[in-house]
Amino acid sequence: KEAWALLAYMNSQESLTAFQTYREARRIRDDVATPNNVYLQETQKSLLPLTTARPNDPNYNKVSAEIQRMTESVVSGELSPEDAMAQYKQAVIAIVGEDNTVSKL
Repeated sequence: KEAWALLAYMNSQESLTAFQTYREARRIRDDVATPNNVYLQETQKSLLPLTTARPNDPNYNKVSAEIQRMTESVVSGELSPEDAMAQYKQAVIAIVGEDNTVSKL
């Protein structure tokens, strides 16, 4: 209960507005202005409509971990891109079931 209260306080309009005086950035709230920074103001106007949220799916974190594992195995030279994709495909099927996948290859 206390953790949620702390998170609510940390992400409140008042707290995030105050934090802008220490480190200007685009915040998670639309009602927190980006003061005195024309670059951030302009980029948030143009880029925010293009953003999307992570999927609200209980398997998302597992699939995301497989993407990271696949990328690391290719970058490190452990696997070829084709072998990494084959392993990734099998891992995702194991996580979400074959009926919930689409092959684009």
